[in-house]
Amino acid sequence: MFQSYSRGSGVTGRQAKRGLPTLGFGGRYLQADSRVLGVLACFVFWFLLFYVTGLFTSAFHLIDEHILMEIHVDLTGADAELGTVMRKWVVMDFNERRFRPLYYISRVLRAEFFGLSWPAWSLYNAFLAASTSAALFLFGTLLGFTTLSSLCLAALSTLGRPSSTWWWLGTPEAEANFLLSLALLCVARSVIQGNSRIRNELAAIVLSLLASLTKEGMILYLPAIAAIRVWLPCWLYGRTLKSALFEAWPFIAALGFIAAIEILCLLLTVGTSGTGYATGTFDPGRIMSSLQYLAPVAAIRIPAAAMAIALLARVLYRQANTERAFVPLILGWLLFLIGALPQVLLYSKSGWVDHYFNPIVISCADHYFNPIAISCALLLVLSLEYLRRINRWIYLVFAVFLVLQINQRFKWTRNHAKHYASEGVALQQMLRSAVKCVHDDEPILLVVNPRMHYEEAFSLRTYLAVLWKQDRVYLATVGASGSQIFSNALSSQEQTRAYLDPKILEDYYFRGDTLSRLNPVERERLGAIVILSPDSLQNDFLAGASDWLRPGRYRSTDFNPHAIQMRLLCLAQ
Repeated sequence: MFQSYSRGSGVTGRQAKRGLPTLGFGGRYLQADSRVLGVLACFVFWFLLFYVTGLFTSAFHLIDEHILMEIHVDLTGADAELGTVMRKWVVMDFNERRFRPLYYISRVLRAEFFGLSWPAWSLYNAFLAASTSAALFLFGTLLGFTTLSSLCLAALSTLGRPSSTWWWLGTPEAEANFLLSLALLCVARSVIQGNSRIRNELAAIVLSLLASLTKEGMILYLPAIAAIRVWLPCWLYGRTLKSALFEAWPFIAALGFIAAIEILCLLLTVGTSGTGYATGTFDPGRIMSSLQYLAPVAAIRIPAAAMAIALLARVLYRQANTERAFVPLILGWLLFLIGALPQVLLYSKSGWVDHYFNPIVISCADHYFNPIAISCALLLVLSLEYLRRINRWIYLVFAVFLVLQINQRFKWTRNHAKHYASEGVALQQMLRSAVKCVHDDEPILLVVNPRMHYEEAFSLRTYLAVLWKQDRVYLATVGASGSQIFSNALSSQEQTRAYLDPKILEDYYFRGDTLSRLNPVERERLGAIVILSPDSLQNDFLAGASDWLRPGRYRSTDFNPHAIQMRLLCLAQ
């Protein structure tokens, strides 16, 4: 990690040969490779961000994270076996038309080790964020990028809208992106370290396979990984595309075979109809909408301007170092398209959510933007590095624009991390207050819209049952169709979730524990009533329950997490 040098020795021969920067202190003092400092900076940044924003001291949230409670209950059962629990959750995922076997195996293992310790879960996610950033930084240095450019690559790939994946405990993108970043690092090492090429390529293939088994969208990113393997010799050594293709064909064939087998498995086990939000028919008109969502992540104006300058410089000045790098720059745009377009087509069906952007960020960067985020970042930094070969002042000007982009994305990340942390605290405060309202085993009633609050409803039930040992939790649905109490307050929003069936919520998730099961005496002695989106639903609920509910007996307290407003009606003693 650190090496001691005599005064004035500069860099080692190996470092000078590869052109990697170092930071030295001279004399008999230690001299640290800037790669080490860059990796340390990634870890310090992410752990400090988690600490300052309160992520380490937050608590479980309404979306996705309740599943960790259910897994914990399975693992702590009297006859629980780890393998049986893994098999149960992988099969359940298949039944929901998903193909993420490794994700649920990992999830069950983490639940076994971490239990219900929020700090442990958060520390793990902070480690994933820091490690992914560090791997992408090292990937940049292996491409010959400067320390500044390599840090920009890591920051652009992990900050901004895709960064929500690093603190949400219920998304597979965090682990998938971590595995992807390691795969890219191994791909770069396979090109640079010729004597260990096969070993690094095998490692990259295994890591790519693991990433695609963690998140289905990564299957469509496998061609981009293969394309990067072809592109690297062209960028680093000026190889022709034909010779690079010939050298990389075994790697391309391996990833192609994996992608073909996984797509076949998807067709046989999951089918093509999709799940929930993804069941809609493909609409080409949504592609433009997807591209509009992608534009801020890609910051396409910066690489477009860089390309214009590159074309102008190629006409006016023909320098050997820029001539040799021009074709790899053009191929970099092709890399971006190979990484981004399949993701755009995939999510033009269901729509983008923050973490879906992630693989594209290296080629770009919300949690569904994640592979795209990587692709976008790579294109941005590649354009910047090409400008460095033309003129360092032009490079510095464009570097300032990239730093401004990173500053905006950092602000987004910091603000949303704070919101997320405060949501967990507010939710647990509400649950704690609701439990205090119950003194003599009175029931708790959850008042929800069965479509707009579908997951929130059984999430609240799970938390009350597992964390607070409340087994008398009942459901009252208020909505336009299929609800116990009619309300058209959210009818237009309900139409966007028409694929959700209120009967499944009532009969499966609540096991029939609904308002209709409570007799008149039990209704009058409800200890706590929790109303979601009360500004929209409370009046219609009170009107529908006017024959048995006396509102004057209840104290009202509002809890306002950023995700959804909740109102607690507590029975006055």
